[in-house]
Amino acid sequence: MKIKNSKLIPNSGFTLIELLVYLAIFAIAAGLLSGILAVFVRVQSQEAAGAELTQQLSFVQSTVQRLVREAVNIENPAGTASNSLVLRMTSPALDPTVISSDSDAIYLQQGRGGAINPLTSDRVKVSQFEVVKYENPGAHAVVQLDFSLTYNSQRAYQQITRGLKTSIGRVTAATFDDSLLPNTAFNSFTIGNQTFPWNSLTLSNLLNLGQLTADPDAGQRNGSIYYNSLDNVFRGFQDGAWANLGGAGWAASGNDIYNTNSGNVGIGTASPGGKLEIKGGHLRINSAASTVSYLTFNVDGAYDNTSIGVAGASNDLVTGTVAGDLAVRAHQSQKLHLGITSVNPALTISVGNVGIGTPAPSATLEVKGTMKIFGAWQSRSNNTVYQAETDGFVIASVSSANGTPRVEGYTDASNPPSILRVIDGVWAGGGSTEAGDISLPVLKGDYWKVVITDSGYPQTNLIWWMPLGG
Repeated sequence: MKIKNSKLIPNSGFTLIELLVYLAIFAIAAGLLSGILAVFVRVQSQEAAGAELTQQLSFVQSTVQRLVREAVNIENPAGTASNSLVLRMTSPALDPTVISSDSDAIYLQQGRGGAINPLTSDRVKVSQFEVVKYENPGAHAVVQLDFSLTYNSQRAYQQITRGLKTSIGRVTAATFDDSLLPNTAFNSFTIGNQTFPWNSLTLSNLLNLGQLTADPDAGQRNGSIYYNSLDNVFRGFQDGAWANLGGAGWAASGNDIYNTNSGNVGIGTASPGGKLEIKGGHLRINSAASTVSYLTFNVDGAYDNTSIGVAGASNDLVTGTVAGDLAVRAHQSQKLHLGITSVNPALTISVGNVGIGTPAPSATLEVKGTMKIFGAWQSRSNNTVYQAETDGFVIASVSSANGTPRVEGYTDASNPPSILRVIDGVWAGGGSTEAGDISLPVLKGDYWKVVITDSGYPQTNLIWWMPLGG
């Protein structure tokens, strides 16, 4: 019997020492992995917080930039830091636009009483928000924006802060719906200058000029004006020198205007000799159709009916006038005088009487001095019809030797005249010379003729027309 060799096989497993070694290695590896994971998570959270801050910083910047460029004015005082920005906008619904902040958010309010909306979310806090306006002479104002945001988290490693600082210029032309005021001391700024003047200025209310006590001696040019508070007059620079503008000026009283200037008014002259003097032209009074056009004179409110004018219809100013007549009317029982000097009037018209050369006519017509009423003698023909251009007389004469001369005068409004007004003639014989004579008054516009007859003997005829005043 053979006995085979065999090996003893121990039981499978880890010894205690091996197990302890494995556990130590695992603990070390797990610790390392946990640290790596924690660092990874923290970095990822910080990156997420940073991205959120960058996004909200960019949004606030772009919003403020857009609003500033659309604004017509920045109302913040220049050079002063503030936690709010006030912008004036063209649209009344958006005016004013206010951007403000507190520790929780940055806010936007558009329009008076408009809703206040946050520009940032609750995931961030506002660490800083500061705006400063700077004037830019010759260009639009500039806003400097400096603000910082902090991520809102309970974890300290996520409470990171990022900021942004930038400048934004306004580009929109200015329009205003409120007072436009200088932002520094009184009397410091001007609107335009001689090199860069504005084209025109349109106002709907007052233009309040500067008040000075003496003419400026610098900066003036033709067209400059100001109010002199010492003399209480407007002064203007014209033709290279200062001069008063408009004197005391005109004032309104209802629909009327008046001037309290105690001097005279000149049109076309700088030295008027009366209350109104017109030189180089004429005064024209033009009324509506069928309306009298006239001047009225009075003495301290009395004698208002004293007038001179052109009638626009029948019986204007004076009874008997028709449209186009020149009428002169004295007040009630007053007289109308026409003359060259004050010694004696050439013509005086009293109530019912006319005086020439006398201021107090006692008859319907009284002439003091000589009177010429006849025109030139004009020869006329026998048995011919004439029409009188003025009132006048016809003188006719006939003579005949041993004949029977006869002269007749006719006049009336018909052509030919048929009414015999005057006649003269004789019957004679035996070699004597006979004659006939008539004097025939004729009215203006009437027709007249003279008829001279004889028995056939030789005769001499004379017919003369004498116009009155012609």
